[in-house]
Amino acid sequence: MKKNIIKILSGILVLGTMSTNAFAATDVVQSYKTTLPNLSTEINLVDKERASVTVLCSSNLNVEGGIIASKKIIVTSDVTRKDTGKSYKVDYISAKAKYYNNSGVFTGSSIDEQEYASHAGTLYDTTSSTSKGTAYGAHVYKSSGMNTVTHETKKAL
Repeated sequence: MKKNIIKILSGILVLGTMSTNAFAATDVVQSYKTTLPNLSTEINLVDKERASVTVLCSSNLNVEGGIIASKKIIVTSDVTRKDTGKSYKVDYISAKAKYYNNSGVFTGSSIDEQEYASHAGTLYDTTSSTSKGTAYGAHVYKSSGMNTVTHETKKAL
């Protein structure tokens, strides 16, 4: 009985190792979820001139508006070079604002998608005087030479 269990566990271990190696050969999506309104990730990549570059993918979610009035949810995604602080264009970048009311019901969203750009940004107006709820930001960064990076930011209103 013990030998059978050892054989089964060994087989699972071998299959797990094989699937990990197969996964590493594909395009990996790096996902980061946070309850914070701001998130940054450093990515090392090889640019089109074959130079090694470190870029910073910065995701931000801000809320403007009063306590009683509607609120504006502002979501931005930016890419900059770490060494110079200057903007760095990637193949695809997006910023999406999503709003859920106080009951957890999805009430709307807005999105900005850009190709070969370093910035994307969008604004969603809650258009409601009862603007308590939760704002989410969805940020995507894609470029050849780097893994796809997705961030999710969150802020209670």
